[in-house]
Amino acid sequence: MLLSESLEHAEAAGVRATIHQHLGRPPTRAEMNAARRAAYQLVEEGAAEVAHSKVGSEGLHVANYLILVRPGLHVDDEALRLAAIGRTSFPGALEEQRHQSVGRTEGTVVLAAEAAELARQVQVELLRPDQAAAAEQRLTVALEELRLLRSRLRRQKGT
Repeated sequence: MLLSESLEHAEAAGVRATIHQHLGRPPTRAEMNAARRAAYQLVEEGAAEVAHSKVGSEGLHVANYLILVRPGLHVDDEALRLAAIGRTSFPGALEEQRHQSVGRTEGTVVLAAEAAELARQVQVELLRPDQAAAAEQRLTVALEELRLLRSRLRRQKGT
């Protein structure tokens, strides 16, 4: 029932992701076995088709995820990957998500460039030690987030 409902609202649904979202925690092995049986029952009834998506990074753990797709519907690899990780694919949702992500990325890059320009104008020697420590701590956190974003952008550029 849960899996068929997920397909009513999406083009594709990752079985593990659907169960995880429903339970609010990762499913146990027994719960996944039951979910797989239910998924294949939907396929036998003609209510869904099966697809698989490999998710992971080269050199790290790569897992093969079971995805249910609406019958007769072609879903591209990116939509399957998103469904596998729980980002269900509504008609047009992938393009909307892509558009939002492009906007966020561009906004982040513009703000980072503006921050770099302002950093060149900072007169650190005029700060008290406690002000410098607080600024350094906040900057460390922000730079780590930007470093992670840069790393993810580099990986995406390589695909």
